[in-house]
Amino acid sequence: MSKPRVCRGAARVASAAVAAALLLGLLAAAGAAGRERPSAGGSASTAGHWDPLPPMPEPRLGLAVAAARDGRIYAFGGDRAPSRVDWYDPRERRWGRGSDMPTPRSLLAAVRAPDGRIYVIGGATGPRGSDPTRAVEAYDPQSDRWLRRAPLGTRRAGLAAVLGGDGLIYAIGGDNGRGRLRTAEAYDPRADRWHPIAAMQTRRVFLAAAADRLGRLWAIGGSPGKFAIRTVELYNPASRRWRFARPLPQRRIFHAVVRGEDGRIYVLGGELPAPDGISGSVLAADASSGHWRAISPMLTKRIQPAAAVAADGRIYVLGGCICEQEPLAEVFTPAAA
Repeated sequence: MSKPRVCRGAARVASAAVAAALLLGLLAAAGAAGRERPSAGGSASTAGHWDPLPPMPEPRLGLAVAAARDGRIYAFGGDRAPSRVDWYDPRERRWGRGSDMPTPRSLLAAVRAPDGRIYVIGGATGPRGSDPTRAVEAYDPQSDRWLRRAPLGTRRAGLAAVLGGDGLIYAIGGDNGRGRLRTAEAYDPRADRWHPIAAMQTRRVFLAAAADRLGRLWAIGGSPGKFAIRTVELYNPASRRWRFARPLPQRRIFHAVVRGEDGRIYVLGGELPAPDGISGSVLAADASSGHWRAISPMLTKRIQPAAAVAADGRIYVLGGCICEQEPLAEVFTPAAA
């Protein structure tokens, strides 16, 4: 068996135990990063199209992305550029530079709150994904300034974060340097305060999340240990409970997730079990049925990208890598957009 082709930095995590687990199981693609079989979710539907974007100024993975009210897409931190902030203007099709983050980090999350600020949450501040942090900082795109906010209750790297329909920001899972987390917490931007919520039923790191139009939070994929999982859990803020939903067709890690303007939940790229390896596949689920369907794959296979939905309804996927880091960027236009 040939040696696995591992993207540099993809397995850089918050503890030696996690790194060892990933090297043993998660990235055992055995040289198959350039091959991909059709998803178990069925043959891919066109349901839209992908277009390349001008490349990012710097290669990035383990970054965070959010769409601002001004229509720009902002990219924060990540491997090789842990303090860097770049923005992309879809109307002018050009990249620009924002003020650096006060706390350099990778494996972080970013969420735009109702106040228009983008909250950058958690991540790893040390080399090779070490030193998970509780840091939370708010970026104002209008003034290009940063403001320190109340820290997380728990250190988290490789977490997921999402804005709920109730206006709260939810931080879910990750790794605290001692192991994978199933805990979650919610942040009130008006009160600048975090509080714990019910824990997921599955510990995991490198998951991704989105909120549907019913206000439920979808926690998708990731890893509780040596291997990735198919698990999808839904959190209902009204009942304050998690429940299992229809799982993904295949185990997946290092992916991105967004809710499209059409209300569907999209899962983009990541790492699939061998022999598929690094993937450009895209899944979409109707939030009411939870049924996953393969749609048009990305132009470029990648792990550890980040994604956001812009005001124009298109899905922007930035960063990530195949095996060597490249300044990747592309955009998906759903059929209904």
